[in-house]
Amino acid sequence: MKAYLCNPLSEYLRYLWNRLQNRRRFTNYDQAYMALVRRTVCGPNFRVDRYSSIDDSSIGAYSYVSHHTEIFRARIGKFCSIGPGCRIGLGTHPTDHISTSPVFFSTREQTGISFVSKDLFQESQEITIGNDVWVGANSVILDGVEIGTGAIIAAGAVVTRDVDPYAIVGGVPATRRRMRFSEAQIQHLLRSQWWDWDPEKLSRHAVEFSRASHFIDEVLGRDASTPED
Repeated sequence: MKAYLCNPLSEYLRYLWNRLQNRRRFTNYDQAYMALVRRTVCGPNFRVDRYSSIDDSSIGAYSYVSHHTEIFRARIGKFCSIGPGCRIGLGTHPTDHISTSPVFFSTREQTGISFVSKDLFQESQEITIGNDVWVGANSVILDGVEIGTGAIIAAGAVVTRDVDPYAIVGGVPATRRRMRFSEAQIQHLLRSQWWDWDPEKLSRHAVEFSRASHFIDEVLGRDASTPED
């Protein structure tokens, strides 16, 4: 069986080297104590808090990941807020094989041995998270799920299926609680693609972001205003 040795000093040095490399690669980037960000592309103004791990992913500008969160194989948009203790991308096991043990389908030797010479099952699938998504504390998002722009994942939710844009979901498994805005408002917001606006324009209209109807009417134009529900 393979032996994996580590000690506090080697872990700390690995963190320092990883942080140094990432600060050279990314713009206005902040990586807190003992966080690791590997094989990942980060947009400007990204923050990752202490003891979090991000691997084989991409994260857009103005997003942040809170402490003790693990992310694997996720494509995350801009302006996303990822709470503490989240697990995004856990891997999966087959349910239609005789055994769910990876020794029968994986060459990764998770238990120190494998009975197969090639992989017989896809253990992980990419997760897609749109722009301006809020993932509450201690949420779990399973492999292959797509979460639409503007969605909110309630704290402690286990997301097992796709989530529509601007939906609020919660529970185990997560189900839709309500929509944040009317369908017409949602369409206006999606068409605006405000998350791609330049910083000057975002700063100029920041106050209008506090109310959807005002934002649509005053910023997107009166021709895009939404009738009252």
